Amino acid sequence: MQNIQEKYPKLYAKAKKKYGDDPLYMNVLKAKSKAEMKRAMDTLAKIRGSMALNNLKRMMKTASNPQPVSTDYRMAQELVRVAKLLATRNTGEPIFAPDDVDRLVRELEAGIDAPFVRVKKATLGTTTLMMVVSLDPKSEWENNILENSRYFRMSLDADGTLEQFVVAYDVGKKFRKRRVKSVSDAVKKINQYIKQVS
Repeated sequence: MQNIQEKYPKLYAKAKKKYGDDPLYMNVLKAKSKAEMKRAMDTLAKIRGSMALNNLKRMMKTASNPQPVSTDYRMAQELVRVAKLLATRNTGEPIFAPDDVDRLVRELEAGIDAPFVRVKKATLGTTTLMMVVSLDPKSEWENNILENSRYFRMSLDADGTLEQFVVAYDVGKKFRKRRVKSVSDAVKKINQYIKQVS
């Protein structure tokens, strides 16, 4: 068996620079067999502590499994991931038009079966309906603060993506992101969820 000094000369040089001629470390790096290396590691851990051994192991692992990934390669991987994501997106007609938003805000507020519902529109590139729903009446909120109630926040995009992005810990079950066919379908799905967590 080649020892680390012979197999990974760069690692040995780096370790020697860091630990000098400390025999506890050098015995690990110069070990000729697995048994010899185990004994040297046990001695190092016993005298210098497990942290010292873990640091040396980490250095050895990095040298034996180098993963030089260039920025260009990472960027290419990210582009492939985004392309796959876009390929799977719904390319059908939007479920609402920007001109309908004011009417849909009222429809959502009236249709969602909860003591407190507020809906607003957000226009960051595309039009999105942002909802905040509390399962408790406003009069029961501690210090009149929404975040002290059982509440959640959701968004509905024009492409039909209905997603919950904030949920209070005491609501329990989270809402699974899904596609809906219409705003009334979104109301139905939200009310089903409210029944499950109420």
